[in-house]
Amino acid sequence: MPDTDPKKDRLLLDAGRIAALAASLNEVATLPDPANKVLLERYLDNGLFIQRNLCLWAWWALFTNRART
Repeated sequence: MPDTDPKKDRLLLDAGRIAALAASLNEVATLPDPANKVLLERYLDNGLFIQRNLCLWAWWALFTNRART
C-alpha cells in the first residue's frame, strides 16, 4: 500500500491520535450509565407492583435478530 493512500493514513497512530482517543474515552466514561434505569413504577388496583427498566441487551438482541433475516 503506498504511503499516500488515505486508508493507510487512517491506520497510523501517532501521539496526537492516541491523545484524542484517550480524551474521547474519558468523555464516554463521564456519561451516565443507562443500564437498568427505572422508567416506570406503579401499583395496580389489585396490589400488583409493576416496574419497567431499561434493558440495553434486549434492544441489541432485537436489532441483531432483525438484521439476520
